[in-house]
Amino acid sequence: MLLVLSATSCGEWLNLSPEDGVTREDFWQSKEQVESAVIGIYCEMMNTECVNRMFLWGELRADMVIDGTKPNAAYTAIRSGEIASDNVVCKWSDFYSVINNCNLVLEYADQAVELDASYSQQEADLFKAEAKALRAMMYFYLTRSFGDVPMVLEASVSDDQDYHIAKTSQDSILDQIIFDLTEAERVMETNNPAYNMEFPKGRMTVWAVKALLADAYLWKGNYDAAIQRCDAIINSEEFVLISVPRTALPGVENLYFSDVTAIDLMFNKVWATGNSEESIFELNFDETKTNGFYNLFASARNVLVANVDYIEGNYFPLYELDESVYDVRSNGYSYQGTIIWKYMALTRQGTARTSQQSYANWIFYRYPEILLMKAEALIQKGTQADLQAAYALIMQVRSRANALESDETDFSGIINADELEQFLLDERARELMFEGKRWYDVLRFARRNNYAKIDYLMDLALNSAPTGKQQSLQSKYGDHRSHYWPIHDDELKSNQSLVQNTFYETSTTIKK
Repeated sequence: MLLVLSATSCGEWLNLSPEDGVTREDFWQSKEQVESAVIGIYCEMMNTECVNRMFLWGELRADMVIDGTKPNAAYTAIRSGEIASDNVVCKWSDFYSVINNCNLVLEYADQAVELDASYSQQEADLFKAEAKALRAMMYFYLTRSFGDVPMVLEASVSDDQDYHIAKTSQDSILDQIIFDLTEAERVMETNNPAYNMEFPKGRMTVWAVKALLADAYLWKGNYDAAIQRCDAIINSEEFVLISVPRTALPGVENLYFSDVTAIDLMFNKVWATGNSEESIFELNFDETKTNGFYNLFASARNVLVANVDYIEGNYFPLYELDESVYDVRSNGYSYQGTIIWKYMALTRQGTARTSQQSYANWIFYRYPEILLMKAEALIQKGTQADLQAAYALIMQVRSRANALESDETDFSGIINADELEQFLLDERARELMFEGKRWYDVLRFARRNNYAKIDYLMDLALNSAPTGKQQSLQSKYGDHRSHYWPIHDDELKSNQSLVQNTFYETSTTIKK
């Protein structure tokens, strides 16, 4: 049995390469080999199909991207609400490959402790904590996208194993995610709170674990626990909002010019270079390992583009008296014309990347999202003190971005929780635009309290579907089962214990 791990370079910080062609019995013999296997997990995550799905699953059904002039038929079908079980976007095999690499580390990381005098059990436990956190992240993507999914907690190492595994409920998957993350958090804090801080952005640290854990708690509705993790990150002083100084517009209240040089610097730090002081966790691509986004977003490909008319009409109001007053995240930052600029620019005001330069990092969590996650949890708690605190957190993010206020954003008196929740959801759209968050955000807000806010999804259908498809998509969203992807036909064929998600069952669905 060969240990299958990618040997591709995975970023400048990766100085250990997994070994191909080594038998499993001979591989787990030293600390270096175990760490090499851990790095193999990141290499697997950085495969183009895996990273593309992180984007597509979070954005394709939402309202921030639309078809370009050279559309992909599979993407067009999804945007129209015509999601079939043979659509390639619904394949999950790359995520389970990452999960299996995590399970390999969990199963074999201890093996070298008795063989390598320089390798301690404490270090083995840290490697396993890292693998548990990465496995939790993969399951977090899967369960938010498909609902119930197979939960595999053992490594695939033998042909004798039973690979026909039935689905586990979404609630149980989320419980396992939280269990694994709290265990990883405990081990890192106990054994070495500075674990991986030599790679503070590109590998799992205790802060990345806490960010993911806060996110999972929001999905479970445990708002006190989410606040606790957000507070730990905020109080750590390890992360900051990159400063963008502002100058008041003379004679006009609450309107400002932002420093253009500072905007350029922020873009270059966060997106062009990556690993900025506000980043918590991101995949580190480089010239030898590109992200594959060129084929999605480049003007030469024109497959997916920014939904500019909708975005500017709803999220970035203009101050018509002076074009120098604007939200810094708007045109020229998140997008440039219709190009999704966060991934396509080497500098904010420079030219677009070539295919060889398509190595913008994929960011899982940034510090402003921590502020917004805490605000979300506070809004759900619902006292006026909580709502005031939530509003203050949102305004930290908006002030840095020089967001323009409208007549509808006055929260100076008694705050209405529903109005502030909508305000927060809109702010997440502005701050995290094109970062693979939008569909998950709208779904999370809509599904609370037995889908008390289903209107969030209904509004999304009106703003995301092509002309003529809005009403049919709204009708589908009225059925809660439609909010998750179908299981791809290939998975149903290879795993006879799987059954199709019920919304997509047909007379020809493959079943056991």
